[in-house]
This record gives sequence, C-alpha cells and structure tokens, in this order.
Amino acid sequence: MRTRTSIASLAVGLALFSAGSSAAADFGNGDFETGTLSGWSVSGAPAASGEAPLAGTTSALITSNGLSRTTLETALGLANGALIAVGNGSIASGSAIYQSLSVAAGNELVFTWRFFTNEIPGDELYNDFAFYTIGSEVVKLADVATGTFSSPAAVTAYDSETGTFTTRVTLDSSGTFTFGFGAVNVFESSIDSALQLDSVAVVPEPTGAAGLLLFGVGSFALRRRRA
Repeated sequence: MRTRTSIASLAVGLALFSAGSSAAADFGNGDFETGTLSGWSVSGAPAASGEAPLAGTTSALITSNGLSRTTLETALGLANGALIAVGNGSIASGSAIYQSLSVAAGNELVFTWRFFTNEIPGDELYNDFAFYTIGSEVVKLADVATGTFSSPAAVTAYDSETGTFTTRVTLDSSGTFTFGFGAVNVFESSIDSALQLDSVAVVPEPTGAAGLLLFGVGSFALRRRRA
C-alpha cells in the first residue's frame, strides 16, 4: 500500500512539472522551416536559405549589407549609437530580423548560429560583427578580429566561417521585448559578412512543480526502503 501511494505522488509531481514547463510564449517560425522569414520583421537584406542549414532544411542568413546604422537601430528599438557602442568602429551598413515577444523572468532565450565573412580574419579595422538584441541591450556574438575561422565556408558566398554555437541567455525580467539578430559591416560595405541563425526559441523556467517532483521521487525511495 505504501508503494502505491508513493507512485501516485510521483505521477502527480510529473503532471504538475509538465504543465508548469509548457506555459511559455515562443517565436513564430523560429526554426525557419516555412522556407521564408514569415513571422519576423526584416530590416535590410536577410533571407531564408537552404544552403548548409544549421538544422532542418532552412536557416536564416542575415547579411551585413543592407541599410544604414541609424535605420537599423531605429528598427530594432535601440538608442542612437547603440551599435557603435559595441566598440568595433564606424558602421557602414547592416541587416537584422526581429520579433517582439512576452516572456517571464527566468525563461531562457536559446538559438543556434555561426558567423561567415569575406574579410580577412584577424583584421581589426574592417571588423564586421554579428549580434543579438534584447530590448535596448546589444550583445556581440562574433567579429572578424577575434573570431576563430576555418575555410572553406559551408555557404559558398563566403570565404571563412566560425564554428557552430548554441547560445542560451537567462532573461532577468518579465515583459514584452524586441528580440533582434543581425550583422553589420564596419568602415566599408563592399566586403560582406553574415550571421546564420536557426532554432530560435524561448525555454520556460521549471516551476515550483519541479520541487514537487523531487519530493515525490524522494518520498518514493524512502517508502520503498521502509516497506
């Protein structure tokens, strides 16, 4: 009888944990498997591409060519000069995709990416970079000067690429924020770089039900020992 009660407690814990972990908003077309950028707002010249996707059949490819810095900052809801403040130099052009999403504190932003360039790796002057934004914050993912590159690149329009990375960012605040992903040319716009992006998602924080689950497991083990 004791063992049956413990199994029931464990089942309740599992059910509550599952319910608590599923309630999170998510990006529309975050995996780009529509074959388009539908669901995303677009600034500049990004595209959905089936060439060497990071997952599935399609990834987003966000070129550093496109629009002026000020136009890009306005589209992303950034302050004037926010992209210059990254510290790579004067920005000649760039592109981005973005969505607004309501999230809870403790949620995780998760995405997979790699950076391509036709610049010379290690060049500190033409130091193109890729970035993401959350609200007014800009975070650099990679740049020409400090990235580790290999050749040839998987996408044939570019000479070199970084490895593939998955980034996870814990969100500190609840609210509705604009989440953006982009790439920019530094000092000139004749030689491009690009951010390849895929599997963009918001992962919910495990709720207090996780504690119930652990309690159920502990209770089950304890009662088994006592039986």
